[in-house]
This record gives sequence, C-alpha cells and structure tokens, in this order.
Amino acid sequence: MKELEQFSEYEIEKIHGVVCGDSLFDGVISEQSQRLKNEFNAIGFNITRLWVLTPQNWVCPACGRSKSQIVKLDQHQNLWCWIVEHHDHMKEIIKQKFFEISVAQHKIVADSDAEAFAIRSCSMILAFDNVAICGDCNSADANAKKLISAHPDFSFSSFEIADFVIAKPNLPHSINIENAQRIWEANKSTFELRLKIAERIAHYGATNKHWYQNVPLTQRADYFHRQRDLLSGRVFDLLIGPKREQPIKHHSEWRKIKNIEGRDKPAANVVAHVKSVRAKAWKQVDESWCCPICNRSKEQLVRKNNKGEWSILLRNSYFWNSNSPYCKERLYVCNDCFLAGQKLVQETFKIIEKEYVNSAFTALITTKEVAMFVLPKANNRHTYDNNNADTVIELILSRIESLPKLKTNLQIT
Repeated sequence: MKELEQFSEYEIEKIHGVVCGDSLFDGVISEQSQRLKNEFNAIGFNITRLWVLTPQNWVCPACGRSKSQIVKLDQHQNLWCWIVEHHDHMKEIIKQKFFEISVAQHKIVADSDAEAFAIRSCSMILAFDNVAICGDCNSADANAKKLISAHPDFSFSSFEIADFVIAKPNLPHSINIENAQRIWEANKSTFELRLKIAERIAHYGATNKHWYQNVPLTQRADYFHRQRDLLSGRVFDLLIGPKREQPIKHHSEWRKIKNIEGRDKPAANVVAHVKSVRAKAWKQVDESWCCPICNRSKEQLVRKNNKGEWSILLRNSYFWNSNSPYCKERLYVCNDCFLAGQKLVQETFKIIEKEYVNSAFTALITTKEVAMFVLPKANNRHTYDNNNADTVIELILSRIESLPKLKTNLQIT
C-alpha cells in the first residue's frame, strides 16, 4: 500500500494486524470489512468509532450477532457498520432537575461545583453502565418504548434488550412486544422511584432496593474508547476511513437559511443560573463587556444550545487588522459573530477554489466587515444581509490577492 509510506514501522505493524484480523481493532481496510463490502456490493462504509475500537470477532451483548451478521446496506448503498454507546438517561434527568430547582430559587446559590456533584450523584440511580451494542439494538430500545408506551426517559439494559429483540442476520430487529411490556411493567415502579430520587437525591437511603446491573468490563463502551490510546491519530483515521461526503450545496446557502425566532427568552433567574454555573465562560470577559462586532451584552448572548441547555459561548480569535503585527489582532467576540466571519471567509475560498493553510479563517476578515452583514438579535442566532455579505466577499478577495505583497504569516495554496 503506497499510502503506508507516511507511517512508522510501529504504525504499519498495527495496520497489518487490522488487515489480517490479528488485532484488537477493526476498520475499513480489514480483510473482513473488504470481504463484506464486496458481498453486499456496497459503495463505501458507514462506520462508527466503536466499530473501529472493537475486535473483528466482537459479538453484540444484546442480540448476540457478530459483525458480519450486523452489517447491511444503508439508504446510500454504503455498508452500515454501527456499534454505538447505549446509556441510561438518568444523567440528563438529574441535570434538568438540577436546573429547574436552581432557577426556581429566590436567590441563585448553585455553582459549577454543585452541578458537578449532582452529575456525579447520578451513578447511584443508574440502571447500568454505558455499554457497546449494535445500532439495531439501540434503535430497538427506542422503538420498543414507543410500542408499549413506556416512559420516554426509561432505558432498557442490554440484558433486557436481549429478552425482547428478534434478531436476524443483516436485518433490522423485530420486537417481541409482550416481552418488552413485561420488562417495562417489572421496572415501572422502580423507575418511578428513581425519578423521585433524581428530584431529591438527599432523600436517598439504604432501602436495599438497588437497580444496578454490572456490565462486564469488556462490554463497556469506555473500555473500547480507552483502546483508542493504542493507536496513533493517523492509524485511526485510516481505519475509520474518509468522512462521508455531504450533498453539494451552494457556497452561500449557510447565510440564506432563516433562523426561527427563539421562543424562549431567558428569565432573570436563568441568566443568573448561567452566570453562576457557567462561571468559567462568563468570567472570560468583564461585566461591562459587549461583543465588539454585534454590540450584544453577555446577558443578550444567553440562549439554549443544541442540547436544549441554557449557555453562553464566547470565542477568542484572530481578526484582520492591518495596523497590528502580522496584520491580525486577537480578541473576544460572541460565537455567532465568530462563525459568521469564519463561514464567509470559507465561502470565499470555495469560490476561488484555493486552500488556506492557517486554520484561523477569521484572520482574513475585519470585525467591521463582519458587522456589515450580521443582523444580531438578543438571545438568538444571527441572520444576515446577503447583499452586504457579497460586498464583504469582494473585500476579502482583494485582501487575498494582496497577501504576497504583505509581510504576514498567512499562507494560501
């Protein structure tokens, strides 16, 4: 393999072990993977991290299928190689209960240490440790809950999934509804007790009604994640294969999407909660700070993230400044302004079909130029003035053309 020339002898030894199946790992280059790809006439691979970090003879602890029995074609004709980390949802429940109780107080007294304690305490009400199972078993867990109208936050363990899935080689699971219902009914009262404990952990006592199910170490997801340390980054990248290509979109599509107006505005206690619990992010800048681009205060930056959690995110990044050393200055801006500047510069490079060696794309745009096309809203993502954005692109193009004449450390290929 010509591409192996870039690897060390130690890395090549690891790679050859994967290829011939004599390894703790798997990957797109293994003889087994290539054989299965040919058998299914697949175009490529749809493969997860845990598939790479598990041995080629791994067997799902829930459905009992081997890797060759798990694979199938996905909707894009790629070979579906999915092993995922299945978990109990109690951590999310405790975090939400913690937040609700905190913001309901007359005065916020919780801080980041209090939240860390609440999260650590979830171990006493977990039904099982995170476990590596196949993607079909993970889907069967969600599907079974819907079919029997179980509580959406309940999770079946891998042992329980084994009791209600009807597994067939290279096909999605069917579900034995009667068995799933029986398991849910057997767990329902205990689950309700666990919900009460999550709401008031201090009342937990030695009732001897424990629900912990000890998953064997070699089935735990973190066991396989630790195996990742035995691989170099380059070897892992080779094993997991290239990223699946996304559908080609127009360069400017990102700024033409209309953001939905945020339905939830943070109440004063929500802002106080973020200020206290997310103190590290909040204290990156002083209390009077406003984003130098969109002029929003820290309070106006608080909003729900992709996980539905109230948060604040600032970025300390380089921006173009012809009066500064190397024509760049570093300053804190809000995440929305950072992303706007970064994406517009990336769009510019796609237009001219060139690559930028420096990863700090915002180093090629000024803060005033970002301010020209962003339309800020309090506690919401930016929308954009596309006509002004087109104008700023012309300014960036002119700057890129002048770079060889300037004494900078910015490189374009």
